Amino acid sequence: MMDDTPPPDDDQTVPGVDPGSTADSDGAAQAPPPAEPRPPAGPPSDGPHLATVSHRGHFWDVYIEIVDDPRRTDSVKGRLCFSPADDAALGGPVRTAPILIEPSYQEVIHRARSFEEHQLVGLLRSALPDEEDDEDAAPGS
Repeated sequence: MMDDTPPPDDDQTVPGVDPGSTADSDGAAQAPPPAEPRPPAGPPSDGPHLATVSHRGHFWDVYIEIVDDPRRTDSVKGRLCFSPADDAALGGPVRTAPILIEPSYQEVIHRARSFEEHQLVGLLRSALPDEEDDEDAAPGS
């Protein structure tokens, strides 16, 4: 004899089963469904990529960021954003203060592109927090 009872819909609860449980019909626990893959994270800055530099065994991507200043309409300010390219454990991006002040956006970009690698590394070092175990620090200071 056939059972005319319709199967339960997914939205209905089954008697004796906790709605939040992952137990199947024989009571055995099922593994939760695999998490959906996350899309790759975008760049830490929406400014143009300037360079990639190396400092203390790590690579850093350098971006140019424009800083809005409603009080100054006669100039454009820019700063540099340094993002660790090879290890997120370095604490995330660090930024300089607005160090590029030019009459136009194009001139800020041109000025930033004129920095040489050793200058960018120096600016990165100045933006990083001080390290207590800094090898360059003089003993006893």
